[in-house]
Amino acid sequence: MILTNPLDKDMIDTFFHYLHNTVNSTKSVIRVNGEDKPKEVVISVLLKLGYFDFLYAVEKYKTNTSKVNNQGSYIITLLYNAKAQNEADITNQVQHDMYG
Repeated sequence: MILTNPLDKDMIDTFFHYLHNTVNSTKSVIRVNGEDKPKEVVISVLLKLGYFDFLYAVEKYKTNTSKVNNQGSYIITLLYNAKAQNEADITNQVQHDMYG
């Protein structure tokens, strides 16, 4: 991932740091989207992320212009939502290109 995105190395490392900490958390719940969710559910979603889902979350972080107070929670929320949001964005783009 870093080989194909060398300019994002530090950001990718940071995302993997938070991903690792979350997957190895001893807490029973993890806060995502402002809600406490069972750890097993969050870990299950995070471990299903693919290469492009992960990079999608990194790109979303880079394009955010609002102030983020809790970086770790924000990054975990981005990762948690990445797969579904990436698929929705792709579908929307295809619909726009074909019919818009």
